[in-house]
Amino acid sequence: MTIVLSCTLVYQLTGAGNVQQSYSVDITFNIGGQEVTRRFFANAGGFQSGDFTQEFRFAADLLADNNNVSFFIKARGNDASIDYSCSIQNITATAFRTNSNSFS
Repeated sequence: MTIVLSCTLVYQLTGAGNVQQSYSVDITFNIGGQEVTRRFFANAGGFQSGDFTQEFRFAADLLADNNNVSFFIKARGNDASIDYSCSIQNITATAFRTNSNSFS
């Protein structure tokens, strides 16, 4: 079976037009022990300010005999020279059959 884990990162930009106020956020997905980290760069070089969103997804293929699958999402901010707020929202997990042996 395949499990897809998705979420929305909500992040802030100051609108200062100063790229030195940019920062990155590492989002780690773990599904049944399969783990990947995605790095998102919040570019403060523009003049827009406020809250913005970016969607992320991770898919993992698991053996069909997994009855209980653990998963988590965590986020960590890096390299910030300003105070900012980020949150992970809209977390969804979807499982679907990828071959005839799944969910048997």
